[in-house]
Order: sequence, then structure tokens, then C-alpha cells
Amino acid sequence: MKLEDHQFDEWHNLLKREIQETFGKKIHSSGDCLQLSDEIYNKVSFRINANTLRRFFGLVKSDFRPSSTTREILSKYCGFNSFHDLIHLNGKSLHTPGEEVFYSDSILNYLICLFKNVTTREPEDKTFASVVKQVIIFLNRHPDLIDRFQRAIAKTRNGQHYYYEQFINLDKLNSYYGNGLRYYLEENANEEAQVFGHSLLCLRHWLSMDPEGVRKHHDQLIKHQLLKPPDAALQARLLASQVLFAHSNGSSLRKIITKAQTTYISIQQKNFNPHVSTSFGYILSPVLLFAGQEEAAMYFINYGLIKHRHKNETTEKGYHETMLLLKALVLYKGGNKKEAAEIFKVIRTADFNFFTKKTDTIMYLLLSRCLNKIKPEEETQLNELITETGFSRFNEICK
Repeated sequence: MKLEDHQFDEWHNLLKREIQETFGKKIHSSGDCLQLSDEIYNKVSFRINANTLRRFFGLVKSDFRPSSTTREILSKYCGFNSFHDLIHLNGKSLHTPGEEVFYSDSILNYLICLFKNVTTREPEDKTFASVVKQVIIFLNRHPDLIDRFQRAIAKTRNGQHYYYEQFINLDKLNSYYGNGLRYYLEENANEEAQVFGHSLLCLRHWLSMDPEGVRKHHDQLIKHQLLKPPDAALQARLLASQVLFAHSNGSSLRKIITKAQTTYISIQQKNFNPHVSTSFGYILSPVLLFAGQEEAAMYFINYGLIKHRHKNETTEKGYHETMLLLKALVLYKGGNKKEAAEIFKVIRTADFNFFTKKTDTIMYLLLSRCLNKIKPEEETQLNELITETGFSRFNEICK
């Protein structure tokens, strides 16, 4: 595609935004370009030199536009088939105003039909899970569709099970995903669903430093009596909510932690699926860390790292990197800076989970700050990410 001079800046900036959204943070330094170069190669098997990326992001002066090959590779990295597709799917100027409305409504209706009419193999359908992920990527680029989409698919079994329950979008918990949980709770009166939704909203308000919101959803949570023992993940969310509520009130966490450890041992004895036991620690350990319970957090982190033997298809391979990151933070807070720094060196930020990439990057940059390795541009990025997610609780993690 040949770009006219007046179009180039607009599409160049669009491609930059897409790259940084996929990468999980803004490109501020040569180190970011080196990391991005590796991530591009790992994802699409094409190499773009870090110097080319420095020129692309304006870190070094260049009198030349990026080549069409560079644009194509970068577009593929962002999940598009081509640079033309990137422009077509983002460029409202390609349509007249009337066409734009028709186009948006047609796409929205199609996406909703996918959730209504596709038959899936429960509890996990890897093919449909991949489709759901691509739908979420698309919605991130078209935020005007999100509210109507979430309201409609909350009425469907696929929407409840895959969009809300399997793809817990932590990075958007304080924005559209968290808002969508209201529709989920309205449409699914099942006791387990109510516990699931209110426990996530407890976490939302706790991370955003809103104790009244924590209390409100905890009060809703304890109204529901589960008729059968919940699965490991839901047990972890229940216990995490108890930790959040007690921490907000300044109450002792000792009994809750003892109960969590007893529950975890029981889960391991009854279930040989490593994902079942690792999901428990994955959910509970960051809450304990943020609540100042480093020793208890380390208990679940170490067990989780030992038990983890494979990746969950819907959550990708980010589990291991997140748990390593949490372990390094616990070590730092416990005074073991040397071992924390050693773990920091081997964490692969490129492997952070799609739905926690911003949150994990915040913790990674906080650890970098604690270890006195953070650069000024990364400090700026850290503050931007905390503002974007609304998770002001992170400002207290390394105090």
C-alpha cells in the first residue's frame, strides 16, 4: 500500500500504539527495542533489527520511512494479517458516517452470534477459547462496542463460561471487564457464579484503594451458601476475599492463612491435576503479598512452582513468569535482595499472560525500582500503567 504524505503520520502512530498495546508497555529505550525484537521473532518468526525499531519509535533520528516489509512484520506481530488489515480494521475514515454505523452493528451482531450459536466442548474447548481471545483483542480496538457486547453475551452460556470465567481480564478489572461483571451477576443467579463475580469485584475495589467497595461486595459474597465444595480456584477466590476484607479492616489474618494452608493441602491430596493446585496459589499468593503476608505468600509460590508442569491452554504460559516475579518481590521484602536480583535477571516479560500483561509489567517495574535498576523513562511508564489500570494499591508494594 502506498501512503500519501498526509496519511503517513496517522498510520505510523496507529501502528506504534498497536505495537505498544501488544508489547504491554511503551517503548522508551534501546533496551525495550532489544526486548521487542526478540518478542517479534518468537511470535512471528521474522527478525526486525533493534536499530530499525529505534528509528521506528524515534529514539534515534531517521530521514527514512519504515519499509513496507517492516510494516508488514510489525502488523503481523500485532495480530493482523497485513498492514492493510490494520488500517482497514482501525480506519474509520475508510467509511462514510452511515457506513460506519452499519459496519459496527453488523460486526457486533456477528460476534454476539458466535457466543449464542457455537456449540463448544465443555469444560474446555481450545478452538473456541482461541476465538474468544481474538474477539477480545478486536474489542480493545473498538471500545464503543464493548458495553453492548458484554451485556448481550452475559446472557449466553459461552459468554459466561469463556469470556467472564475463563478469561479473567485483570488488566481491565477496574474498567470494562469489571463493569461487565455486573451483567454477568444479573444474568447468572447460580451461587458459584455469584461468589465468583463478587470476589473479583472485591479485588477490584481493594486494588483501587476503595475499602467501602470491598465491604459491599464481601457482604454480598457471604450471603451465598455453596451447596457443594467449590473447585480449587473458587476456594482460592473466597479465601482471597476474606484476606482483602480483613486487611481493609485491620483485622488479624492468622486464622484465614491457616485455613488457606489446610485447604491447599486437602486439594493436593485429592487432585492429581497440577493445574488445579497451581491455580490456587496463583490466585492467593499475590493477595497475601500485597497484604504484607510475605511468608504465607512464599508458601504458596514455592508449592506452585514445584507443582507447575504444564501450561493451561486458556491462560498461556505466563503463569511461571508471574510466580517468579512474585517470588522475587517476596524475597526483596524479606530482605534477600541478592536472590531477588538473580530472579529478576531471568524473568521473561515477553511471556507475561495476555490478560495480566500490564499488571505484571507494573510489578516488574516496581521490582526494578526496588533493586535500583529502573530508568527514568521506565519510572514514567510505571506511573502511566498504575494510572491506566487504576490499581493505586501497587504504590505501596515496595514501601
